[in-house]
Amino acid sequence: MKDNNENNMDETLDNVTDTQELQGDALDGTEDVTEAAGDALSEASGEEYESDSEDGADIEEDDSFDDGEDEDDEDDEDDDEESEYVPRRRQSANSSASFVDTLKNLSKKQLGCIAALAVVVIAVIVVIIVLATGKKDKKPAVNTNTNVTAVTKATEAPTQQETTMAVVEPEKDVSFDELKSSNEDIYAYIYVPGTDIDYPILQSESRGENYYLNYTVNHYYSWTGAIYTQFTYNKQDFSDKNTIIYGHAATHNINSVMFTQLHYYEDEEFLKQYPYIYIYQGDRQLKYQIFAAVHFTDVLIPAKYGVNDGASMVQFVNDAKTTYGGVIDDSVVINEDSKIITLSTCTMVPNYDDNKRFLVIAKLVEESKVAQ
Repeated sequence: MKDNNENNMDETLDNVTDTQELQGDALDGTEDVTEAAGDALSEASGEEYESDSEDGADIEEDDSFDDGEDEDDEDDEDDDEESEYVPRRRQSANSSASFVDTLKNLSKKQLGCIAALAVVVIAVIVVIIVLATGKKDKKPAVNTNTNVTAVTKATEAPTQQETTMAVVEPEKDVSFDELKSSNEDIYAYIYVPGTDIDYPILQSESRGENYYLNYTVNHYYSWTGAIYTQFTYNKQDFSDKNTIIYGHAATHNINSVMFTQLHYYEDEEFLKQYPYIYIYQGDRQLKYQIFAAVHFTDVLIPAKYGVNDGASMVQFVNDAKTTYGGVIDDSVVINEDSKIITLSTCTMVPNYDDNKRFLVIAKLVEESKVAQ
């Protein structure tokens, strides 16, 4: 005869098994786990699952256990004594009290084994429930980056200029608001380190494209004129393949104004020391590298070669290098994709010739935004 503690344990395990069966086929192995745990409990307490207690202190069964049982139940008890231990449910209310009394008589080691068994059973149930419900609740991951990128491309796509222009400290601090307030024809500014060339660039359609050949930025008539481009040939954004910029030079005084000091570049060492020209437009800084300082004919360059065709621009560069020669840096590669500026001025003594022009030609190598 099994004690009440064991019978109530059997009832608990059977209820667990019923709960597991409701979870589906995934709970089939739970009963075997509990039976194995029961064996471990017996070993830990030093007892075996037998019909009689080894210490002779058999616990009498309550008569209420037999209430409501028929003759078939008695036959089942006889079969139980001849076979291995089979759990049987107890339906009496007195079993709860007997279970409490039995727990009081158990040793700490036995109680620990029971607690461990309960933890194992609960853990198995929890794991199975989590696995069964986890698959239902799992949702596919959403790639939020794709949606953000799509919105950006549709509504906030940066311009090509914004993606390629780095922000740098300007070589020259230029206030265009102040310049434009003094003369609306000012659209850019040129600065050549190592020289005094530090002037606004103008272009006038209303006054004539060569107006600033003889008029200053303040509209005074003077031989010095101003630095300018011709609206007939060149746009104001320096997007042409060749932008030609004009300025006067003194014939005898190298330290004079406008483009006179471009003649410093007839010295090869000066070119090596100061190879760059900077042009500003608002927050743009255009950096050009000088590759030729040569004498050339007085031909109207944009009319003969054009300014928007890459092949014509390359032809002009080759002609400028070879017609009369000068200081040339062949390490700067020019092709049909290049953009250049040509600074054109008068010749000086001892090489003065009214039928020639002195040209300084430079290639665009960097376009940046200047820090404001």
